[in-house]
Amino acid sequence: MTNALVVDSDIIVESGKKDLGLYKYGVPLSHQIALRYLQGLDLDIRPSVVDAVKGKDEASGICSYLLRVVVSHLGEGYEEAGPEINTQLYSEIES
Repeated sequence: MTNALVVDSDIIVESGKKDLGLYKYGVPLSHQIALRYLQGLDLDIRPSVVDAVKGKDEASGICSYLLRVVVSHLGEGYEEAGPEINTQLYSEIES
């Protein structure tokens, strides 16, 4: 049973729908995370978005949460790549 669907924002804007009619465009959240985002697909990497996440463009808005995921092949080391996280804006969630 799927409790959460993900719909690409471009589809929402283009269709103009804000109702259950978007279900036909959606994919399960677990599928989107495991099979799309972790492969680098469907990520919004426009410079303006990256700058906003980095905290360089506060006028565009700051994300409430930032999830950083590092993926590597089993048994191999990895180098952390990608934009640095602005620790003045974001902190680790501790349990």
